[in-house]
Amino acid sequence: MIDVTAVIDLAREAERRAVMIQQTEDGREFTVDKEGQIVWLTNKEEAPHYIRSHVRFSEAASLAAYVARFRETSTPLVTASISEKIVKVSLDYPTDAGPTRNAHQAWWQLTDSLEFKTWSSVAGKSMTQEAFMRFLEENTAEIVSPDAAKIMELVADFEEIKTVTFKSSRRLQNGLRELVYVEKDGGAGGRAAMPEKIELSMPIFRGESQWALTALLRYRIDDGALKLWFDLHRVASICDRAFEAAALRVGGLLKLEPMFVP
Repeated sequence: MIDVTAVIDLAREAERRAVMIQQTEDGREFTVDKEGQIVWLTNKEEAPHYIRSHVRFSEAASLAAYVARFRETSTPLVTASISEKIVKVSLDYPTDAGPTRNAHQAWWQLTDSLEFKTWSSVAGKSMTQEAFMRFLEENTAEIVSPDAAKIMELVADFEEIKTVTFKSSRRLQNGLRELVYVEKDGGAGGRAAMPEKIELSMPIFRGESQWALTALLRYRIDDGALKLWFDLHRVASICDRAFEAAALRVGGLLKLEPMFVP
C-alpha cells in the first residue's frame, strides 16, 4: 500500500526546491514569482500559532487588566527600567521548561505629571521678580509650606516694590532671607523677607502617589535688579524612588515581583 502522506511530503519537498519556498516566523509559507510578487502558499490571513504583539499602555491598571487576559496561558516576567522609566511584561518569557519566542510583550511608559512638569521645567532658570512671583501665585496648589496665605502675602509685598534698587541681603534666624532695597526715585528704602525654601507635594508620575519635594530659593542682585529662581533638591533620587514605588505597585497588581534593570 502506497503511503500517501510520504508521497505528498516528497512532492512538497520537490516543489520547495524548485520554487524556493520560504517561511515567515509564524510558519506560513510563500514564494516570489518572476515579477517579484509574493505568492502565499498558505492562507495569508491564517492566525499564527503564537502571539506576536507589543502593546503600549498609559496607566498601570490597563496594563494589569491586559496581562490578566493571558495569565493562565503565559509565563510572564516583569522588568522595570529605572533609566527609561518603563515597566515591561514579557508574557511568553523563556522558563526552565524550555525556550519560548518571547514575542508577546506589554509595557507601560511612565510619564511626568502635569504638576511635576510645571515645576521641573523652570527649575534652575533665572526669572525677574515679577515672573517669579507670578509663578508662585499660579502654582500654590503644590506648596505645602509656607502656607497659601503666606505665599500670597509674599507676592503682594513684592508687587509693591517693583521700582526699587536692591542693595543687599542677610539670613534671619527664623529661616527667612531679608532683602534690603531703596526706591529708585530717591524715596525711602525698605526691607522684604522671603523664605529660603519652599516645601512641595505633588505626583512625580501621572496617576501615581504624591511625593514631597523641596524647592531651594536662590537669588542674585545684578545692578540693583533682583533675579530669582529655585533648585529642586535631590530631585533625581526622588524620581528614581517614585518609579520604583510605581513598579512595585504594578507588581502587586500582577502578583509578580518586578526585576529592576538599568
